[in-house]
Amino acid sequence: MPSRGGRCDCKRGVLQLSAAVNELQELRFRLSAGQRGRWFLYQLEPGCQSTHNISFAARLSGPIAHAMFDQTFQHMVDRHPMLRASFETVDGEPWQRIAPHVTGHVQIRDASSLSDIELLRLVRSDSERPFDLAQAPLMRICIYQRSETDGVILFSFDHLIGDGWSYWRFMHEFGQVLASCQRGGVECPVLADIEASYAEYVHWQRSWLDGAGGRSELDHWRNVLQPEYAAQHFPADRLPGSRSGSRYATRHFSFRGENLQRLMAFCQEHAASCFLVLLAVFEVFLSRHLGHEDVVIGSMMPARRLRKWRNVFGDFANPVVLRTNVSGAAPFHKIIEETRSVVFRAMSHQDLPFSTLIEHTAEQRSSYSHPLFQTAYVFQKARGGGDVTMLWGDHLENPSVHWGDIALSAYPVYQSGGNAGVDLVLEVLELEDCLRCSFNYDEQLFDERTIDLLIGRFTRLMYAVLDRPRDPVGQLTLLSEAERRDIIEGFNATQTPAWSTGLVHELFEAQAERTPDAVA
Repeated sequence: MPSRGGRCDCKRGVLQLSAAVNELQELRFRLSAGQRGRWFLYQLEPGCQSTHNISFAARLSGPIAHAMFDQTFQHMVDRHPMLRASFETVDGEPWQRIAPHVTGHVQIRDASSLSDIELLRLVRSDSERPFDLAQAPLMRICIYQRSETDGVILFSFDHLIGDGWSYWRFMHEFGQVLASCQRGGVECPVLADIEASYAEYVHWQRSWLDGAGGRSELDHWRNVLQPEYAAQHFPADRLPGSRSGSRYATRHFSFRGENLQRLMAFCQEHAASCFLVLLAVFEVFLSRHLGHEDVVIGSMMPARRLRKWRNVFGDFANPVVLRTNVSGAAPFHKIIEETRSVVFRAMSHQDLPFSTLIEHTAEQRSSYSHPLFQTAYVFQKARGGGDVTMLWGDHLENPSVHWGDIALSAYPVYQSGGNAGVDLVLEVLELEDCLRCSFNYDEQLFDERTIDLLIGRFTRLMYAVLDRPRDPVGQLTLLSEAERRDIIEGFNATQTPAWSTGLVHELFEAQAERTPDAVA
């Protein structure tokens, strides 16, 4: 049964669920198509499961009352059925079970003797620890307590039960309920009504896929993928075939102040959203590095087109393929128009589950190599995140938000999950006065220094676009003066002997020994 109310009845100073929300019952149903695809990857390569965790951590300052956090977590578990979900296999088929009651317990860890580095390692390790899918809840909340008023809190859940949209909603609601608990439940938070359940969504999706809507969208995406194209691996420090898994790292950069104002003015002048303009810049960036005009990018869509799904905690997010022709001779405003058309068609056909598309188009699957794209673009507006979104901004020296008497400040463990098998991901978070960007990359392919160079090239290209939108994009500045000088001097270093002593095959062997991971 859906939880149809979000209000609370406060009796005897205790925060309680209203009767409508408290209609808890056991329920079993099949997985959505997106869940099935993720489940399949987990079975194919169990080691990849932890790369699908979605995590967030923050530093806590103030009275850390364990009972209040437990009570808040329990409220959220009771309110959102997918936080009571576990998974099982019946006759070879995966099913999910919603338990009538699951205890939401916050784990407390003594971190009083840990150094800052040791604590960071522990938090990151816990954020990447895979869940036992047979045991609900598939969310862990850990508090690493350094003193009675100082600690770090970690939220982490498996992507099978929720997506980024769910993440932002959860964080906002958790803060509201915790603040109410601290006040003894005297002032009850008014949470958004939940008009449906994830089980209803799964039923709707299965019916839609069997009907004309599903068949029409499948035909559309088959056409998008024609003619066939080879995997577009971004030039990296090491070959993609050398990786045995995925270990992701992140490098951040941002646009704010005058630069952000310039970008927003450009968007307004060209009647284009920030999402669209940054996507077009990324496409040009990829085309210049890949050396061809047919650019294929994956991008995540919310897939919550029906209003009743908006407040449901669950895994709705669905990647789509954005395939754009990026001509080096075209001015940037023409690239925007081409990109606009591609995005519009993709958004109009975002309901077809990506796993269904793969089943009908890809012959082989690997959890360590994405079947249809190797670069991705993720743009988020932090819908429903409330004040907690301030922690992602770098425009303040020490940004903080309050959950009642508890102050939260930034901690270097942020949202992750769902990037498995993709070489490089550009993530953009649109905040009130800042665009927080990051390159998420596979450490087995890229060195940190290379990613820093790429960040410089991307920002340089964006500023060139703002200054010269009518110039051919193939002529816009990409390299720094230092990079350009290194290339010129490297090609013209005639003072170095063309060949050292030795036979040709010996030179090849020596070079291979010096750089074993380089492309031959």
